[in-house]
Amino acid sequence: MTMNKKLLTSALATAMLMSFCACSKQETAETTGTTTEETTAATTQSEPVPETTAETTKAEIVIPDIDLESLSTFTVTSEDLHDGVWDDVISNTSAGENKSPELSWDTIDGASMYVVYMIDTSAGNWMHLKATDITTPYIEGGSLNSLSYVGPYPPSGTHDYVVYVFALKSNPIAVKGLLDINNTSLTDIFSSLDVSEAGESGNIISYGVLTGTYSAK
Repeated sequence: MTMNKKLLTSALATAMLMSFCACSKQETAETTGTTTEETTAATTQSEPVPETTAETTKAEIVIPDIDLESLSTFTVTSEDLHDGVWDDVISNTSAGENKSPELSWDTIDGASMYVVYMIDTSAGNWMHLKATDITTPYIEGGSLNSLSYVGPYPPSGTHDYVVYVFALKSNPIAVKGLLDINNTSLTDIFSSLDVSEAGESGNIISYGVLTGTYSAK
């Protein structure tokens, strides 16, 4: 009987101890949870709210259509153009070497750079040459790589390949136009050159045009 009382007393003491520990853990967890939420809320409230700066981005700048007729022009020449026909060497055909044409023009006062295009106006403004950041009044023959030049390769007939050289005051807001594919609007391409990176219009000082043909081989 005495042994049973001792066992009963020991069991009751163990149960009470376990109950006390469980309550202590619950209170600790609740206290910790409350502290974490309060800390998070305080941290969130103390974080500064960033101010919204109303800056004008390039996408927000309206680019007006350029009127080329209102601009002065200069003469562009090429050693690879004879009697109005481009030499085979510049073509991307079995008869050619896909070398970019030699191009030259007079230095234009006030120009910090030139942008040069060659466009097949007979095939949906297919762009064959797109050279940017040109700082000299000439481009040596064969100096442009495949990222800037793909020679004429008309599928049939005779096509017009027109070179446009633009003298610019400063870097334009964009140099548009896709190489070796047709471009829907030359006006859109040229107009972007007339707006500087700062969003100021009148960036084109003058331009030159050189036209030659090339026939399918």
